[in-house]
Amino acid sequence: MSSKIPVQLTTCQRRNRPLGLRRRAAATGGALLALASWALPVAGQQPGVPWVTLLPPTVRAAGLAGASTALVGDAGTVFVNAAGLAIVRRAGFEGMAGRIPDPAAATSLAGAVRVGQFHLAAGYQHLSLAQGSPQEENKLLIGSVVYRFGLFAFAGAVKQVTVRDSSAVTSSATTGDASVIIAIFDIFALSLSVQNIGQPELTPGMVLPATTRFGSSLNLVDPQGTTRLLGTIEVVWTEGFDSRTIIAGEAGLVFNGIGVEARLGYGGRGPLTGQSNWSVGGTVVLGPVDIDYAYQEESVFGGGAHRLGIRLTL
Repeated sequence: MSSKIPVQLTTCQRRNRPLGLRRRAAATGGALLALASWALPVAGQQPGVPWVTLLPPTVRAAGLAGASTALVGDAGTVFVNAAGLAIVRRAGFEGMAGRIPDPAAATSLAGAVRVGQFHLAAGYQHLSLAQGSPQEENKLLIGSVVYRFGLFAFAGAVKQVTVRDSSAVTSSATTGDASVIIAIFDIFALSLSVQNIGQPELTPGMVLPATTRFGSSLNLVDPQGTTRLLGTIEVVWTEGFDSRTIIAGEAGLVFNGIGVEARLGYGGRGPLTGQSNWSVGGTVVLGPVDIDYAYQEESVFGGGAHRLGIRLTL
């Protein structure tokens, strides 16, 4: 699937866009990508964290080693950077199922709809683990409102995370996210997302850690054409853990809405996840429908993690 940017241009406008302006925009994007790759580590005591908040929420993100902050237009964006929903023209839906590995299983559902200059979105994630695990079941519910103004989009979200332990005791906490995205035509996007504002506790010793994500994406070719080539870089700061940087990309060929894409990601391991640094994935593009697959060799649950998902954009 191509990564679209929150500016709607007609085909004629894209073709007539001044070449010099495109080059300056691309140069600016390259400089900002280099700047975003620098980060200071965050040190501190490592708290207990609900695992559902640590794993990639969508198949596309999993194939990019978790990078997703600056990728826009998918309903699953609501989990990480709801501002990226601003380019959904009418509505979008997304679902995922994953085996990470047996008996751990993860699922997620997300939907978004446009209402004037606003977008409304909701999402649900579920993680089930083996009986007797410290966290037998995790659930996450999120709802978001997005406002778009020119090149800018702003979003706020409220979410609830629930954990059931091996003694069948259920704990939950409610928190909020905020995000903003800026775009330069359909070439470059810059995004900032702040998650789990206030870092609430579910139980003593288990928190929803405050997390800041800064990311950028750069389309090296026109994403409206046959060839697809996108690069993205993301820096993540999670309270109580070291910062990490993720570099990833997508490439593919799409003819008349039908095609394939491949993706590859490399970056620092997410906190406590035990995931491998590398991940791979791919997409079969069927018009407005994208069928995604992603694989990571290792996970905190042992063995590789396979995920399969579907996206629909209207």
